Amino acid sequence: MPRIEAESVAEHIRRQTERLLDVSILLFKTKGYRATDMSVIAAEMGLARSSLYRYYPNKDHILLACISRDMRPLLDAFAALNEQHIDPKERVVAWLNLQIDSAISPDSASMALMRESRYADSELQADIMALHQQPRRVLEQALGEFDHLSASEAALLTKMIAGMTHEVVMHLMGQDSCDRQSDSEVRSSLRKAAERIIGAKEKRN
Repeated sequence: MPRIEAESVAEHIRRQTERLLDVSILLFKTKGYRATDMSVIAAEMGLARSSLYRYYPNKDHILLACISRDMRPLLDAFAALNEQHIDPKERVVAWLNLQIDSAISPDSASMALMRESRYADSELQADIMALHQQPRRVLEQALGEFDHLSASEAALLTKMIAGMTHEVVMHLMGQDSCDRQSDSEVRSSLRKAAERIIGAKEKRN
């Protein structure tokens, strides 16, 4: 067992877990998820492969932990929108802006890791999709506060706006930074499209 230099066993485990996730993120991004197995991670950590199983049962769980850790600040930011914006219209705009911010942030590793997750098993993919449902619930709650929308309509429009936003995010991520549309242009177009979707029923009445 590695020498414990932390003040307690619990602190040692915490530090080792953080280091394990840092090492794994780098390996997944540089070597790819399929080319990285527990032996590769263990070698990079300077540990015996058997030592890794004290932390995670397999690399799928490591990948999920990496994505969850990277997404936690973002998920907290989405949850905070409920208190920061009482007006549901303002909250929807803030939700859209936060999606764009996360897509163009150079510090976010979760997008690249999620692309690698397509090689993981279906259970892991389901767990990752569950993480994405948290921001959607914030959007659905905001839409549910519009007087002209029923609960079922708010649920449907949430899927439409979230799907549209996902496509915009993927478009931004696929662009070279030199050729990327300006943030203000993308945000304005996305906001106008969302407003048209939300206001569609009002205009028919």
